[in-house]
Formats: sequence, C-alpha cells, structure tokens
Amino acid sequence: MPDTVRIVIYDSVITAMNQPGGTVWRWAHQKSQRVATLARANCPKRSGELRASIFSEVEASSRNETHMAVSANTDYAAYVHEGTFPYGPTRPVAVRTQPYMRLPPYGRHGWKSKLIVDGQKGQPFLRDALEDIIGTL
Repeated sequence: MPDTVRIVIYDSVITAMNQPGGTVWRWAHQKSQRVATLARANCPKRSGELRASIFSEVEASSRNETHMAVSANTDYAAYVHEGTFPYGPTRPVAVRTQPYMRLPPYGRHGWKSKLIVDGQKGQPFLRDALEDIIGTL
C-alpha cells in the first residue's frame, strides 16, 4: 500500500494566532504602528491637529481574520488626503494691482492677470506610508 499523506489543520491554533496576543495579531499590530508613524511624519503640519488624530487599530474577527486599520480622525482629513476637485486646470483672473486712487506703475488700468488653481491637490500621506511598509514586506 502506498503511504498516505494527511494534513490536519487545527482550527483552534489558527484562532489563537489571530486573537490579541497571537502571532498574526502581533505582526499586524507592529505593521500598523509603523504605518501610523510614517503617516504622522509625512502628513502636512499646519496646526498639528491632523497629525495628532492619526491612529492605528487591529481587531480579530470571529472568522479567524485579523483586520488592521490606520486612519486620521478629523473632519478635513479626506480633503487633505484626496484633494478637492478639480485640482488640475488653471484659469486666468484679473487682479487689481494698486489701490483705486493711485497711478499704477504698470498696466493700462492697474490690472494684471493671475493664474488661480481650482481646488487643492491631494497629499496622500496614509497611502504613501502604506506603500513604504508594503515595499519592505
């Protein structure tokens, strides 16, 4: 008779690895902390509120899965991260160069043209941090 190869997967061992303190949970916790640290370092810093709101969490589900999340908890985080639409095209706008009662040093009527960008370009600090960590896996 040929030898039989049998693989036995113990569900309790897999469950233990995904629970808090288990091998998979600790790995995911470590990686999420690194992503959060890089995101804090790369996010724009005006008031520091966005930077302070970045946090990570790891949770185990009932189906032997471990979920990790890194997020920024401010009202404007999505606008900073993704930008505002449209952020590419520019349009010329006339801007007054001098007060009304002065003679302008240049221009016929004291007006000059200025390019204005509609919207703000996104600064994907969370995505960049995640891509840096994924590159090291």
